[in-house]
Amino acid sequence: MITLHGIASRADLPLPFEAVVAGAGAVLLITFWVLFFAWKRSKFEDDAGTPMPRLTRFVDSTGASVAFRVAAGLIWALAAIALIFGVDRIDNPSVGFIYVWLWVGLVVLSVLLGEAYKRTNP
Repeated sequence: MITLHGIASRADLPLPFEAVVAGAGAVLLITFWVLFFAWKRSKFEDDAGTPMPRLTRFVDSTGASVAFRVAAGLIWALAAIALIFGVDRIDNPSVGFIYVWLWVGLVVLSVLLGEAYKRTNP
């Protein structure tokens, strides 16, 4: 058994897989429950910043919106294919997709282009 979990596959975890899934579900449920009841008003309504009308027109245009959604759909399809048909190993591209695209890439896109998830959601 590998003593460092998260390095190999989920079979090397020191806990049963069902306990890990139940714990993750409980954490998500509690987190969203606390946010729902504790966060009474939005903290993201500040419109401070530099207006960029040309970039805004480009990002809001129909052509760019369709291109963003098609690109996002192709990326999601590639990740789904790798997840479904790929080998259950750490070098499966779906792992990189989740960590890089969702945790890092979507934040960078949102900073640069605004509401990136809304614009790329197929």
